[in-house]
Amino acid sequence: MGNQRTFKRFQLVTTFPVMDPAGVKQLGVVIDISAEGLGVRVVEAMEPQRRYGLRVVLPEAIGGEHSVLLNTTCRWCRRSSNPDLFDAGFSLEEITPDIAELIEQLIQRFGR
Repeated sequence: MGNQRTFKRFQLVTTFPVMDPAGVKQLGVVIDISAEGLGVRVVEAMEPQRRYGLRVVLPEAIGGEHSVLLNTTCRWCRRSSNPDLFDAGFSLEEITPDIAELIEQLIQRFGR
């Protein structure tokens, strides 16, 4: 049962755009977040078990940064309640102390 979550997920009081690594194409929006991953509503299906670089645009600057590039692995993807969209779950890879602190700040400021 290696896919079970060990950290609580938090829904967000605002949406954070998710872009490709270069910050050019919007892929979707973050819908929930935890210390080990995030849920994203995307416009195109994502491939489970594939690694993705996701640039999350922050709703306000944190530590002087307006976005953060996260190395992730897609764990699952399924059609959303809106049939034109998909919901995908991503685990965070290579969580540095700075990324862990940023995720904690996002949860404290915008999680519910």
